[in-house]
Amino acid sequence: MAEPLGKRPGSEWRGTSDPAARGGRAMAQVQDEPRATAIRPMVLTHGTLEITDVQESMRFYRDFLGMEVVQHVPFGCRIALGGEWYIVCLEVKHGHAMPMLNHFGFDCASREDVDAWHARARAEQDVYGIQEITAPKSTHGSYGFFLQDRDRNWWEIQYYEGDAKDTHLAWGQKMLAKAAEGRKARAARAAASIHTEP
Repeated sequence: MAEPLGKRPGSEWRGTSDPAARGGRAMAQVQDEPRATAIRPMVLTHGTLEITDVQESMRFYRDFLGMEVVQHVPFGCRIALGGEWYIVCLEVKHGHAMPMLNHFGFDCASREDVDAWHARARAEQDVYGIQEITAPKSTHGSYGFFLQDRDRNWWEIQYYEGDAKDTHLAWGQKMLAKAAEGRKARAARAAASIHTEP
């Protein structure tokens, strides 16, 4: 049986750009010191989702994903799992479809758990009105899959080998290096073409 979705123990990470503190690997994406401002720092607390039927959506969040669900208004609910951050889900009358890259994600404890969740999603697809389920694969340093729920909102279920943030940033470093190499190669070709013109 798959472990409950949510934050894995020991996955907390506090960023540093000091290579010595990160085993000699500098992470260019990390910014340690926030820009000075007279306004006190904010805290990211919630996101929102559009839904069509609050009762059916709550059933999916609670019974399939295992989330904490509270119906706080007649036309919406709040959902959360493993922390204080939450999502407000509100009924809308217009048609909508979330792009897959705008998804919300869950971390699992192992690749086997990802496969178990994928098998369950396939088996219970009609029960919960799941629209689409992608095949599990390795990408951006993780192994996982996406599913689109009855409201056409996307969810990712994934597993990171080791620390999730370290792995994701290391993958990003490779992408940044590859992009830099591409820019350098294009600049070299452009310079060469200028020198060879009559």
